[in-house]
Amino acid sequence: MEPQVEAGGLPLLLAPMAGVTDLPFRLLCRRFGATGGLTEMVSAKALTFGDQKSRKLCEIDPAERPCAIQLFGHEPEVLGQAARLVEAFAPDGIDLNMGCPMPKIVGSGDGAALMHTGAMAVIGSRSPNNLIHVIVNNEAHESVGGQPTVASAVSFVQIASACGYAHALGVENAEELRDLLSNLPERQGPIFLEVKAAVGSREDLGRPTTTPLQNKKVFMDFLKERD
Repeated sequence: MEPQVEAGGLPLLLAPMAGVTDLPFRLLCRRFGATGGLTEMVSAKALTFGDQKSRKLCEIDPAERPCAIQLFGHEPEVLGQAARLVEAFAPDGIDLNMGCPMPKIVGSGDGAALMHTGAMAVIGSRSPNNLIHVIVNNEAHESVGGQPTVASAVSFVQIASACGYAHALGVENAEELRDLLSNLPERQGPIFLEVKAAVGSREDLGRPTTTPLQNKKVFMDFLKERD
């Protein structure tokens, strides 16, 4: 049977998928037009423990080359050791999985865990020295009756620090906030500030009457006036 898949002359690479892109499947896809591919994602930690099932996932047939091995993990030392171990399979490349959204993968800090930090990882990486990132945390879903969230068990200050913010700070009350704001201009950003707040709002608090763009303009005008 002749290959039936074409991509206008462009390389057609088979993306990795756990439990799907094993060796027989990759060979079949190569027969039908794939120009290369990747193995299923392989646990870097399992490789360093000598797990034979993980080693089996790294096997590459000469007929499917070029083929890269995809690793997942979050510890640089373990990933480095695993990369050295898979050299025995002579892969055409080594890929790091940073997109798997499965809870059991992300929950261990692997896969798409970095993307789940949202802008915080980007802010820490770019380090804008004039940025102050403030979150007001009441540890509840205010819009649905104040139901508690898991925010009480999460240290956003530690997350910000791990992401590379120059300063990661938190306050519990108005007095602490006033003291912090008095010397905040002396600090160089990016600065992360978590302000703990109580559940509840004013009884006369109405619904928004302005658009987000209008709010942005008003806020920027306010900052300009203060300068």
